[in-house]
Amino acid sequence: MNKNDNKTLYLNFENEENTLSSLKLIRSEYFDKAIKTVVPLLIIIEILIISSILLKVPSEASMGRVASQSSPPPDFPKLNPLYLSFHWILFCIGVYFSIYLITLLIQKFTPSMLKHLKREIESLEFQIRKNNSSLRLFIVLNSISLIILLFINFRIILITNPFLSNLIKSVVIVYLVSSLVLSILWRIFFDHFRVELTRKYFISLHPYFKLRKGKNKEISLIGIYLTSSRIGIRIKKVNKELYKKISEERWLPRKRRFAAFSFYLNPYLYFHEFSTPVNFQKQFLNIALALQDWDLELKK
Repeated sequence: MNKNDNKTLYLNFENEENTLSSLKLIRSEYFDKAIKTVVPLLIIIEILIISSILLKVPSEASMGRVASQSSPPPDFPKLNPLYLSFHWILFCIGVYFSIYLITLLIQKFTPSMLKHLKREIESLEFQIRKNNSSLRLFIVLNSISLIILLFINFRIILITNPFLSNLIKSVVIVYLVSSLVLSILWRIFFDHFRVELTRKYFISLHPYFKLRKGKNKEISLIGIYLTSSRIGIRIKKVNKELYKKISEERWLPRKRRFAAFSFYLNPYLYFHEFSTPVNFQKQFLNIALALQDWDLELKK
């Protein structure tokens, strides 16, 4: 491994000794990253537990007051709606950022690995970027949720029709839940480091390495999974035949890791490739050329 003037460590995969040293550095950086991630994750979980306890206390207190009255009014509210809305927004923030931190651990990028891939990709005259669109989506959707809850709490709009009132309540509940679920799914499936080839096509990068030392020393302990942007709908026969043809010509695997989840259940087609750090540029260009072949065939 080499160092520059800023004492930034660079990875070196020229031989077995350097590869194992680089893997050792990557593991060390990953465990440092894990510690820095787990601590705030535990804090968020603790806040969510405390807030749920605080949410339960007023509810029990309200029930006690109702029981002490000789003739309790019907539909007595157990919780102040504004109080409940605050806890819902807090819950959404806590859950989203918990998933955010967990995905940081799943995405095994470390500073030295990211720097190495940047050098490799920039030498091909491309740029690697981190897609973080789920955070923007979460802010927009939950800002709308907050506005809706404020409208409800302060009764800015009153609806006297019982049927219409219940219908709107159901729609609001569905929106509140779906806005959180959508943000989480977006984070899991779309927030990755990727290389933009054109406005239409990109390649996502997913590093892989073993956290534990194996019994046998292996050169290829570090790998990078490459996944293209979606290229077409799977159910079309023409797309499937063209996909099979290009995959065979380019020696591309027909499915990637976690295939049961990301391959069989996905309605779209993607090109996949696997690379070691040594042949990264070659395999990256291979999947990029596969996308070019696909685009040219569609234009015929």
